[in-house]
Amino acid sequence: MGSLDDFCAPERAVKVGYIPISLVEPQCENLFHWCHKQVKLRIPFDDNYDLQDDRALYCSEFVYKAFLQIQINLISADLSTLSIPLVGVRKVVFPGDLIGMKPVFNNVFTLRS
Repeated sequence: MGSLDDFCAPERAVKVGYIPISLVEPQCENLFHWCHKQVKLRIPFDDNYDLQDDRALYCSEFVYKAFLQIQINLISADLSTLSIPLVGVRKVVFPGDLIGMKPVFNNVFTLRS
């Protein structure tokens, strides 16, 4: 894993957001351990956007499922749908679905070029 500056570099990311949320110590540890395990397993990107299969994860699915590990559901409304050619219609978690939770995810900024 690289540094946060590397991750947020303009050549790698257009937008970056963060979730300012208060967690107790056991939640932080469990969240960290789950995320670290996924990174160590080198879980690939989920090009099929399949929420039912955790062998691959897409970005907002990773965040959503990480918080589910500590019993925090970041989705307050119905899941979005996405139609993928040759795959079909899927229920998905878009970044906007997470961002829509104003009290939890309210600090999003755009990186300058």
